[in-house]
Amino acid sequence: MRTVVLALTLALVVSASQQVNFAPEFASSNTYVYNYEAVVLGGLPEEGLARAGIKVISKVLISAVAQNNFLLKLVDPEIFEYSGVWPRDPFVPAAKLTSALAAQLQTPIKFEYANGVVGKIHAPAGISATVLNVHRGILNILQLNIKKTQNIYELQEAGAQGVCKTSYVISVDAKAERIHLTKTKDLNHCQERLEKEFGLAYTEKLVASQDSRKNLRGAAAYNYIMKPTDNGALIMEATVTEVHQFSPFNEMTGAAQMEAKQRLTFQEIQKATVEPIGAEYISRGSLQYEFATELHQIPIQLLRNSNAQAQIVEVLNHLVTHNEAKVHEYAPLKFVELIQLLRVARMENIEAIWSQYKANPAFRHWILSAIPAIGSPVTVRFIKEKFIAGDLTIPEAAQALMAAVHMVTADLDSVKLVEGLAFHHMIQQNSVLREIAMLGYGTMVFKYCAVHTNCPSELVKPIHDHAIEALAKGEIKELVVALKVLGNAAHPSSIKPITKLLPGFGAAAASLPIRVQVDAILALRNIAKKEPRRIQEVAVQLFMDRALHPELRMVAAVVLFETRPPMGLVITLADAVQKETNLQVASFVYSYMKSLTRSTAPDFAPVAAASNVAVKILSPKFDRLSYTFSKAFHLDSYSSPLMMGAAASALYINNAATLLPRAVVAKARTYIAGAAANVLEVGVRTEGIQEALMKMPNIAENADRITKMKRVIKALTDLKSLPTNKPLASMYVKFFGQEIAFAHIDKEMIEQAIQLATGPSAHAIGRKALKELLSGASFQYAKPLLAAEVRHIFPTAVGVPMELSFYTAAVAAATVQVRVAMTPSLPEAFHPAQLLNTDIQLHAEITPRKDNIVDQVYYLFSKANAAECSMDGNTMTAFNNRRYKSDMPLSCYQVVAQDCTQELKFMVLLKKDNDQNHINVKISNIDIDLYPKDNQVLVKVNEREISISSLPYQHPTGSIQIRQSGGGISLHAPSHGLQEVYMDGNSWKVQVVDWMKGQTCGICGKADGEVREEFRMPNGLLSKSPVSFDHSWVLPAESCRDATECRLKLESVKLEKQMIVNGQESKCFSVEPVLRCLDGCYPVRTTPVTIGFHCLPTDSNLNRSEGLSRIYEKSVDLRETVDAHVACRCTTHCA
Repeated sequence: MRTVVLALTLALVVSASQQVNFAPEFASSNTYVYNYEAVVLGGLPEEGLARAGIKVISKVLISAVAQNNFLLKLVDPEIFEYSGVWPRDPFVPAAKLTSALAAQLQTPIKFEYANGVVGKIHAPAGISATVLNVHRGILNILQLNIKKTQNIYELQEAGAQGVCKTSYVISVDAKAERIHLTKTKDLNHCQERLEKEFGLAYTEKLVASQDSRKNLRGAAAYNYIMKPTDNGALIMEATVTEVHQFSPFNEMTGAAQMEAKQRLTFQEIQKATVEPIGAEYISRGSLQYEFATELHQIPIQLLRNSNAQAQIVEVLNHLVTHNEAKVHEYAPLKFVELIQLLRVARMENIEAIWSQYKANPAFRHWILSAIPAIGSPVTVRFIKEKFIAGDLTIPEAAQALMAAVHMVTADLDSVKLVEGLAFHHMIQQNSVLREIAMLGYGTMVFKYCAVHTNCPSELVKPIHDHAIEALAKGEIKELVVALKVLGNAAHPSSIKPITKLLPGFGAAAASLPIRVQVDAILALRNIAKKEPRRIQEVAVQLFMDRALHPELRMVAAVVLFETRPPMGLVITLADAVQKETNLQVASFVYSYMKSLTRSTAPDFAPVAAASNVAVKILSPKFDRLSYTFSKAFHLDSYSSPLMMGAAASALYINNAATLLPRAVVAKARTYIAGAAANVLEVGVRTEGIQEALMKMPNIAENADRITKMKRVIKALTDLKSLPTNKPLASMYVKFFGQEIAFAHIDKEMIEQAIQLATGPSAHAIGRKALKELLSGASFQYAKPLLAAEVRHIFPTAVGVPMELSFYTAAVAAATVQVRVAMTPSLPEAFHPAQLLNTDIQLHAEITPRKDNIVDQVYYLFSKANAAECSMDGNTMTAFNNRRYKSDMPLSCYQVVAQDCTQELKFMVLLKKDNDQNHINVKISNIDIDLYPKDNQVLVKVNEREISISSLPYQHPTGSIQIRQSGGGISLHAPSHGLQEVYMDGNSWKVQVVDWMKGQTCGICGKADGEVREEFRMPNGLLSKSPVSFDHSWVLPAESCRDATECRLKLESVKLEKQMIVNGQESKCFSVEPVLRCLDGCYPVRTTPVTIGFHCLPTDSNLNRSEGLSRIYEKSVDLRETVDAHVACRCTTHCA
């Protein structure tokens, strides 16, 4: 019946609509005046982030010149540009652009228009394609394919962006005499989509399918309000909203977004018609967008070789002469030509050119940039000989060597050359060159073994010996270098020496830092490509050992998945994750498996199928874990017919729920011609950097510059006090699976930097530089690179193109001019201290930044990422955001939160008396009390009361501030780890700074995100009862005479009833402490608590003082509910 009614309704609507022509109509004797506004914005859609775009405002006149032929003219057009933080910043008039295009914009254009359809467009030859596209954007609004017999329909409609799927919905408001029309375009389903792609010359476009264009989605909605006329309809108002969303990782949130909006509003009808200009109007195509100057490309030309040496000199002269102040248009092509000529030149030609131009810095720079690209042993010999001879500086040798090891063809000759270079005493003396050369040696071995089946293990024996020596001497840095070289070389003979450094495989692992063990397991990744089964055995054993550090287990999981494990092994892993107690590990492996289920790459197909099964076994609750937990992502796209695709993966490993993860790895992988390669990988370990940054002493915003300089000096001093073996951070970069660089920021590096900056040589260099600046200094620098460009361009409804691009400049150049004026002038031989009494004026284009901005950023950073614990009424919310009901004991202090490291930087205690909270904060030797009195919260510092009128209060150390906040008092001590302690009459909260997460304990928890381990008691055991956990953090009284008025103690209690356990009558004792009143006291209030009990046969002898001393270590035989005492009253005779 429903279907019949609907059909009847539609029929009635259609019947009624047949009496009205909905197509827009412009009468021949009138000029129609509209207001027009168009906006295009690109960026992330969230407020408070940067966006960029343009706005066009104009009057639009439409006038008929003949049947079905019309003129469109813009009057007083204005262009605005936007580049700022949305929506705070305004659009800014682009006066120069408006002026430059005004004449073209205001030139009338002709267009054909019949029954709502735009036909051919005519314009003078002087109108550029760019301006004409703006007119097309307006005409695109007029494009309406209206069917007289249907109100709801779909069709493929031609428009500015191509021929795309379009849906129409038309309704008539007879009472208001208005026609409402809605048109939507699906820009992902087009018969003909106007777009251009560059940079993918060797690929073909993927076949369109339902799942295509996942990364780029677009749609547009058109809404019209029209007034019926005698011969059609008049557009009263038209609005257009078009959205394009781009996400390279195929995620629904966080995508970049381009939004285009148009509004065309009817104003009036004029009798004066629009007149065309005197120029000839030629056909300029249809409504479809015309790609213009944005597609300009410079083709690469082939070279012809005649006299190599003479041609090299000619090209060098061209590059040097034409790339001083700015880059010449043909510099990239000339640089490619230079490389080709050097490859065909003989060694004596290269030597002659070097001898001729090495003293000229400009020529020298271009030569050294091109030498590595020769790609033969000539490159290595040249670099080695010139460096040993002292012809190359350390920066020059580093750049040339890093490029050379990846461009040079590997044969035994070149491998031995690089080995000799790596172990040369002059290279070994410089840490940067040494790391580059050592890593390069591993790369050369890898490249040689890749093309030689019988690759001798003797090639890596020098590195094995180096690792053994470093381990024996306890030289951690040398051991790390050796592991990275072995990882690059990827020789199967290295498995044994590497695994000896892993826990469970060698005794040496126990004495090694976690970072070394992580480097060891990562060194097996490339070897796994040759020996997957052997590496799987190692990785599985490491992952299954729950006693190991979570980071090591997660890294082992990464290595395991890269070996392409079989179905059985993946299911074994899933079973382990289901039982996993560490949520960081569980979240990481689950997210990795789930991301692999979407893989379409051929090498991941078996793992993807296995992961699909594994994810179904695992609980869906893992999906609800937030991004504070460790995660792994893998995204790829592959075309089987083309054997081409790309993949991206990102891993981040958390130790606690902090802003800065413990480790982050990002990797890009490409597939081409049936082969795959890890193009780029970057890894960062934050380690101690977050703690060091957040420990910077905080000062008032109005402090003077000298005070702020002292803060920086203090921060540097603190960094120098770090342990030698505790790095702040480390980073590595891999290119095509080979590590090309790594760095450890530690105490030694900081000391070297400070020594370098304050040493005599630095002073001498500073004096020389200052003298040059006084006379005016000019610097030019050009860096040649092999050019790459990938572009995707598509038009918007506005007629302005949108481009998604990736660019790499072929030759980059910079010119800097600086001059310094000093009053009074300095003598010839001056001391740096004299600069403090000198007025210095620097003449340069510098954007100033006020110092208090840094302080504000620091404050916002620390506040935004602090972990918060609070209590409102009797509801407790821990740092990990877990909530539970709390029944606090009376008159006894509980540990709310404390620094559980050896430093014990702070402790926050809470006591409840007569339903009122008392907080005591201990920081170093400072005692601070927050307590209620006369309906307000008061403060004592070391027993001295601080009056409310004296607030805000700052402790003489400058590290503690106390101020009024809302209806209560706030204490701030971020440099000690406490972001804020707040208390008012009804509630309290404690916030710890970001770097303290995972290092706290107390009833607020560890702030590590591990909600499964929330109820960790002071003895390290895990309670299942929130009440038992809560009570375990009570500071018990020694006697009923205690000044704290606490009358409670913690003890194991005996179950009052006998139980049958294992067929025997048994007496049972709690394995968790229970609050009980002191001897001589009795309970006046209790609360039930369910705890575990350990049972013994009733006839067993149990010495209470000895047997119960270790009862908390016993196993749980049963769980029962007993009463915990939370308030006591004592007799006058209590002990």
